[in-house]
Amino acid sequence: MTGSTRRTRGFLAVLPGLLILAASLPPAVLATAADWQIRESTYLTEDFYGSIKIARDGVTLDCQGNSIIGDGNGRGIVIDKRSDVTVLNCDVSNFATGIWLAGSAGLVISGNASHDNVLGNPAGAFANGMGIRAQSVTWSRLVDDESYGNASDGLFLHNSSDNEVIGNNVHDNLQSGLVVLGGSDRNTLRNNDVTNNGDLGWAIWDSSGNTVVDSTSSANGYDGFSLVDASDNTLRGNLAAGNGNIGFWITGAGSVENELTDNSGTGNGLANFVVYGAADNVLTGNTAIGGRAGIAVTVGASNNSLTGNVSRDHDLYGFWVAAGASGNWLENNEATGNLWGFGIYAASFNTLTGNVATADQATGEEPNTYGFMAVSGASIGGDLGGATMNDYLANEACGSVEFDAYQDGASAGNNWVDNIVGTTFGVTGQLACPG
Repeated sequence: MTGSTRRTRGFLAVLPGLLILAASLPPAVLATAADWQIRESTYLTEDFYGSIKIARDGVTLDCQGNSIIGDGNGRGIVIDKRSDVTVLNCDVSNFATGIWLAGSAGLVISGNASHDNVLGNPAGAFANGMGIRAQSVTWSRLVDDESYGNASDGLFLHNSSDNEVIGNNVHDNLQSGLVVLGGSDRNTLRNNDVTNNGDLGWAIWDSSGNTVVDSTSSANGYDGFSLVDASDNTLRGNLAAGNGNIGFWITGAGSVENELTDNSGTGNGLANFVVYGAADNVLTGNTAIGGRAGIAVTVGASNNSLTGNVSRDHDLYGFWVAAGASGNWLENNEATGNLWGFGIYAASFNTLTGNVATADQATGEEPNTYGFMAVSGASIGGDLGGATMNDYLANEACGSVEFDAYQDGASAGNNWVDNIVGTTFGVTGQLACPG
């Protein structure tokens, strides 16, 4: 190499159709543009056709906005069993997986776009059509990346822990948006926007100790935030809006001790929040607004705590405890503008205390049709039995369209004490509404 090609930061190496600025690039790595192994920090000045593998620790690849383009197979950028590698400003497309991270630590993946990756080779579960996949990656940062238009999931963490996933935009992928799966623990996910993906927006499955903060999940085909057999996760200040099924969904015997605080569910297709067959979860200060249904604890869910939540303007229920749910505690929640404000259906040994189902019509709140209910399927068109042995303590419902407190004949042995109610059916001996 002559002195005329040297630059302050290194020298220029020319591949067919590509100009690269590198700190030190041995001629051996230039053998083929289709499978290029980088051993030194490298700065792209033109688009590159083929895959790039980082072959040494401590290397930076900065594409400077240029593209890495595949032929529909393989992986675009590969970091496998490496540490302290940085990838910046790359536009990766038309591979089986756009950016592949495996068995690595201390990575920084920032400012990249991975899009329009396809169902190519290599074949195998979880391998095809993904934008960004991290497999067994730790202590790394994925920041301000974009993943869209991929044939599978947008951003996928599997068995990857102690990472930061911040400020990413994951949208318009054929399957799910942002997936945290299979022992991916203690990750921090903040300010991520997940929109218009074909299946789930967020999936946190079989993983624990993750924190999801100030993020969105909107207009996805199925659930907004899905927690399945996931424990001890914290979701705070997030928004699920306009998703096809459920906004926030917690399910599975392994989904315990999750905390949902100050989240908003708005206009999701089936319900805004659902705890289904899960135990010992805490929902505090969340808001459910609009759509078919508000907040449900159902199908054997037990010992969950709902405190200080607001649920309003739903076609069906504001709060619903049903189908064998037991030992759940609902305190200081508010429900207005729903068909049923607070209902217990075919469930026992739950406690409702200090909840309010009275609309402040001076501020534009609409009343519920029914305030508090203890019912069987005979009353609501279901096929299950009554609500029994539940405690209704010092709640308030005044001005409901039909009844402030309603208990059907199949619901016996409930304990109604010191509730402030007006119109009642099957409930006696309570305190009167003011005025």
